[in-house]
Amino acid sequence: MKKLCLALVLMTTINGAWAAGSAVQLGTFRESDYAQRMVANAALAGVPASVKETKSADGTPMYHVRTPRMERQQAEQTVERLRKNQIDDCLILDN
Repeated sequence: MKKLCLALVLMTTINGAWAAGSAVQLGTFRESDYAQRMVANAALAGVPASVKETKSADGTPMYHVRTPRMERQQAEQTVERLRKNQIDDCLILDN
């Protein structure tokens, strides 16, 4: 049985990130290698993604894996595509 992808709408501006529109966040990781693996898995599903490094409050590096900005409807379709490829823990970020 396939897991449901949790698609939450968040209002966010991590470090003043990315232009207006919706993006899909595929995950946040403490290890760069894990983030790069998620980018590769997204590519296999036909979804472009990239890694953005930020710092947590204590200075720990965090690696966010996200798609480029897109229209909201396209973001919803992207979540469905990811879910069909067993990438379940994704969020739609609206800005």
